[in-house]
Amino acid sequence: MRTIIIGIMALLAACSTNWNFENTGLANERFDGNTIEYLASNPYDWDSVRLVIERAGWTTNFSQEKFTFFGPTNHSIRRWMKANAIETIATIPVETCRELINAHVLDGELLRDDIPAGELVNAEWRGGESYTFRSGRSIAIYRVTGSYMNVAKAGAAEIYLRRGGSVTGVASSNIRTANGVVHSLEYAHIFGTL
Repeated sequence: MRTIIIGIMALLAACSTNWNFENTGLANERFDGNTIEYLASNPYDWDSVRLVIERAGWTTNFSQEKFTFFGPTNHSIRRWMKANAIETIATIPVETCRELINAHVLDGELLRDDIPAGELVNAEWRGGESYTFRSGRSIAIYRVTGSYMNVAKAGAAEIYLRRGGSVTGVASSNIRTANGVVHSLEYAHIFGTL
């Protein structure tokens, strides 16, 4: 009997699980440096947008001015370049670079919790607020709090941007730099649609 109990205990110990948890680390909400330094610190996600900013001649702006940047990642920019038959960032006209970047810059600091709540009801967005970006375009931004364990509005708060029929989600929010806030747009975002 003792052997059976020890065998069962060994079997249970062998079957313990980590519930398929994969530790991906913790996001650091504060970056010790300015926005352009933050973008340079993670070339996998930000190298292309950093190059577009440099091509626009706005490296100084991104290191000194206070603003919120809804940053398109490399995937978004490469997809846009392919769709527009552009081989290198160096061949994008400077004015186009400025227009594209301005479409992602909002003067002042806008944190996730400062964004008014919104929701999608019957395929129609309600709530949120409209903000004017440096491009002059008005973009509606919503903070949507999901459910958790069947409890409404107890889950994660997500941010969505909508301009016309185009809706883009924020993958990572509230990254504070010395001169502003960065919200990383989802990889599926299409550069040039804001």
